[in-house]
Amino acid sequence: MTQNALLYAFIIGTGRFMSTFNIIAIPFFLLGMIMLALAATQKQQTYLLLGGVFMASSLVNAVIGLSM
Repeated sequence: MTQNALLYAFIIGTGRFMSTFNIIAIPFFLLGMIMLALAATQKQQTYLLLGGVFMASSLVNAVIGLSM
C-alpha cells in the first residue's frame, strides 16, 4: 500500500471515533511540540510564539472534536 492509501485507511477506519477536528489537532500538537523544542534550543522568541499558538489551537480543536 502507498502512504496515501495508509492515511486514508487510518482516517476511514477511525472516522467513527474521530471527528475532523481531532484529526487536525494531531499534526497541530506535533508541530507545536517541534516549535517549542526549537524555542528551547535556538533561544528565539518566534518559535516560542508559534509553538504556543499551535499548542493552543490543537487544544481547542481537540476539545471541539471531543464535544461532538
